[in-house]
Amino acid sequence: MSADQHERAIHSNTVFLDPATLQPVEDQWAFLAGVPRMSPQAVAAIAESKGPIVLGPGSQMSPTRRTDDRPARKRVRARLGAMVSVERIGLPPSMVAALKHCASLHNPKFHELGALRKSTHATSRFVRCYREELDLLHLPRGLLPDVERIVADAGSRLELVDVRP
Repeated sequence: MSADQHERAIHSNTVFLDPATLQPVEDQWAFLAGVPRMSPQAVAAIAESKGPIVLGPGSQMSPTRRTDDRPARKRVRARLGAMVSVERIGLPPSMVAALKHCASLHNPKFHELGALRKSTHATSRFVRCYREELDLLHLPRGLLPDVERIVADAGSRLELVDVRP
């Protein structure tokens, strides 16, 4: 393990684990050197099978329940003010992900830099138009119809309190 990697391992960051024993791989560089390369055709096939990432209000993403997801609550409470503030405690992760997905957009600067073959390291791929707190998810007010649709698709009812002056 290199000195840098040793420092990261001490802090439990970026450590490869042996899938059989869940113990850290001793020489991570040797492990990476042993991973076979994929052919360009295999990479292209995987990329084509995934398709483009569709984000934003027009994405029509609905919460898809996973088997380990808890069921949606009967009522989802929210406040309508400068933003739509949805109470997120007790919501299934799939519903929270769908709400965040709805309030995210592609960052044109990221794609512009990529097209120019410049580094995109410090540029986010997506623009998040939401704010999170421990108990609330704040979404742009214009997304209210999408919030209502996502909540209804999960089998819940949105209880909205209008706190605008």
